Amino acid sequence: MDDPEDVFELERKIAQASRIVQHVPDPTTYERLKAWVEELRRRLRQRRAARRTREEITARARELGTEWAAIRPRLGVLASGRGRDHRSKRLTAF
Repeated sequence: MDDPEDVFELERKIAQASRIVQHVPDPTTYERLKAWVEELRRRLRQRRAARRTREEITARARELGTEWAAIRPRLGVLASGRGRDHRSKRLTAF
């Protein structure tokens, strides 16, 4: 969804349409092109926001992985899975 080519293509279309708008004498065409430019800008903002969110999630996952790697050796037997009680525990609702 967030290919660099897609972002590049949106930026290219925005620049091209913005240049064209400056030379259009017809008010109807002018307004349509302006609306299209705004739609392209909105889509570009959405893609950039999605990318930022994805990067934040990836960074947090790396942090958690690093923390887990630091904690796991201190857990000893529990980290390997040996010694755990695998019987189900009943949970009661309050």
